[in-house]
Amino acid sequence: GVSVIQPPSKPVRTLFLTQYHYETDPVLARLSSYGITVTRTLPVDGVIKLPSRDPGKLVKDFDVIFIHAGPDMAKLLGYRQMQSLVGAVKRGCGIVLDGGPKSYIGSGFNDTPIEEVMPVEMKPKHGVAYHKGTWVLDTLDLTHPLLKGLDWKALGAISDYSLLRPKKDAKVLATVQSGSPLLTVGTFGKGRAIAFAASLRSGPVVSWSEHEAFFSRLISYAAGQPDDEVASIDAILRAYEGLNDLKTVSLDFKVPEKVVLNANGKTIVPIEIANSDTSLAFFVGVKMNWVPKDIYASLNDNYIWLWPGETRRLELKFDPEAPLTGEHLIHVGLEGWNVKKKDRSLRLVME
Repeated sequence: GVSVIQPPSKPVRTLFLTQYHYETDPVLARLSSYGITVTRTLPVDGVIKLPSRDPGKLVKDFDVIFIHAGPDMAKLLGYRQMQSLVGAVKRGCGIVLDGGPKSYIGSGFNDTPIEEVMPVEMKPKHGVAYHKGTWVLDTLDLTHPLLKGLDWKALGAISDYSLLRPKKDAKVLATVQSGSPLLTVGTFGKGRAIAFAASLRSGPVVSWSEHEAFFSRLISYAAGQPDDEVASIDAILRAYEGLNDLKTVSLDFKVPEKVVLNANGKTIVPIEIANSDTSLAFFVGVKMNWVPKDIYASLNDNYIWLWPGETRRLELKFDPEAPLTGEHLIHVGLEGWNVKKKDRSLRLVME
């Protein structure tokens, strides 16, 4: 069937914790293109202060906690604030922890509340907490929405990863040639937890052509977004990149010729839009003209895009605010970025 790509059902609000001061961060700035908003919290006077220590307030204000760890991260957060983060995850907030030599054990997170919430154990192997050098990717679960469809061959290898052990109920989605987990997912309470053993902010991953897409998927998945939204969140932006090359499409546009309005409540009118062409129909909108001033009219979705072979059914709602007499002819129009304009007439009659 046709893969349907839609914008995230809601903005993903991300609390980004880091001890590093970046004057600019192009990746974080571009996340808004994926429907992700970022609140960055930096250390002040040796402390990273959370927006709130109340787990209930954190889960109300944020969907995901992303920890870009450094060597002093556990100390900068402190035990009580780490407990607050764990409480937020337990209530449904997602959490992502990226890796490298200065994360996990290197950040001092072992034997803390952060280790409790993550899907991995932070135990050194033979006294070693991380492996340096370049490591080839080994196994990948390409059916999972975090990995599906990305060009992993373009990455090929990672460097300097943390040695981690998956917990009993965790799922390892990727490993390196040594067999050590690279990407592990799990749950804690109502929240999703993601452990990435290498750094997402330095090394080969940053220069990977899919870095931005993968980064956005991690946040989307941690937020509990549906699998289809996670797997397609980056495809949305790719569709934008080729807008000027989209050919003009003619959509099938079905609107009833006549509707009898309910004087005592809302009347719902079905509208069907189908794309039988071979090209994406982008930024498709439905417009209404000549609507009587005493009728409140609304549409349940606008703007949309349709992939080849896709059909969308919308609902046009009319709610008379005063009795009407006679018939009223309104125009319902269809337009879009690369869509041939169409116009339909709809007669409104009060019952």
